[in-house]
Amino acid sequence: MDDRKELWIGEAAKYVGRSVKTLQIWDRDGVLAPAGRTPTNRRFYTKTQLDLFLGRRREAVIPTRVIAYCRVSTNAQKPDLVNQKRTLEAFCAARGLANV
Repeated sequence: MDDRKELWIGEAAKYVGRSVKTLQIWDRDGVLAPAGRTPTNRRFYTKTQLDLFLGRRREAVIPTRVIAYCRVSTNAQKPDLVNQKRTLEAFCAARGLANV
């Protein structure tokens, strides 16, 4: 199976080893809802969603170091550097990143 982001219901059924009808029933009963629907109401799923449903673990990439970078083009813009730093600090705090 390729690494496309979205899987149609037939592909998702093969991926989880069940029939299309079973996935439709699971959707109706609230067991496994699709990741979304197209404008024509076709269900689609994601591999990540299906792996979580099946209890499969995906290797998480945990960064060992996070670097935030600020810069300005001229000395006249130096006051903007303070605003950039403040914005990046708020962003990192909101994402739970420490020791940036």
